[in-house]
Amino acid sequence: MKRVLIFLALVIALGVVVFLWWRQSIQNEVHSDQIMEPPVQVGELTYPEDPEKLQQWLRETHYELIHNKEDRALRWEPLLKIYCSQGCVDCCGLFAYALQKLNRWEQARQVATEHSGADSPYSAFALARYYSHHLNDDLKALPLYKQACAKGLAISCTGAGVIHNLGRQVDKDHQKAIAFYRQACESGEPIACTNMGMLLESGAGVERDPRQAAELYRRSCQNTFQYTRGCINLGVLLIESDVIPKDDERALALFRTACRHRDGRGCYYLARLYESGRGIARDLPKAKELNNKACRLGYRTACAEASEPAK
Repeated sequence: MKRVLIFLALVIALGVVVFLWWRQSIQNEVHSDQIMEPPVQVGELTYPEDPEKLQQWLRETHYELIHNKEDRALRWEPLLKIYCSQGCVDCCGLFAYALQKLNRWEQARQVATEHSGADSPYSAFALARYYSHHLNDDLKALPLYKQACAKGLAISCTGAGVIHNLGRQVDKDHQKAIAFYRQACESGEPIACTNMGMLLESGAGVERDPRQAAELYRRSCQNTFQYTRGCINLGVLLIESDVIPKDDERALALFRTACRHRDGRGCYYLARLYESGRGIARDLPKAKELNNKACRLGYRTACAEASEPAK
């Protein structure tokens, strides 16, 4: 009897070990193509001293935080706190931004306020987000976005453009929005290129220009930050527009890339191409699988279609 109990205990322990290994392997598979590695090795907790390398790292880390959820902030917040304490003022701004992603808004406000002078556009941007996203006070946010924009932080120009574009507590002004979007887009900021493209595609407050919109989406798609909205918008134009030449195969590649980067909308449109057989052999089981993935990733249109009874 004693041997049987020992054997059962060993089996249970082995099962727990296998389960934990399986769960970790799944998590690694999900995130392995998206998570940046920390810029330092263990024991080398100092930020890049070269100004050019520092700015590049700040930009990449900023987008890592912008385009992803809490798991990235949990990864970067401790390191950014150390860099901030070492005197990297812009790292303090990113530290504040990471705190916002973790829903620690008041702590973020304290950090950003302390370092939001003219020498820290990242802190000004974080403070602007505090007013805009947490307090819904765009009148206070707009000057801070403009301050950081004037210091060369392109994503902050985008923030100012969004307020003018939507008319949030200011008069709606698409021309001002486009001016801010253009400034950011020319600096390689993909969100601005996409937002400007959407205005030109729809003709909302500006002259409609789908061809220019397609070019802006193309520029947005060619970024190193895994920002996929521009790629998807371009793909949709390539399959739906009557103004630019249709290209199902190119659209397929764009949707596939977006889906691989866990963009539910990209998976949804990829499913539509498999469903219709445009640009690829028709495959209804694959279409259903992709539609379900789009739903799991939070794209609600896919969830609605997944719940519809089969026809």
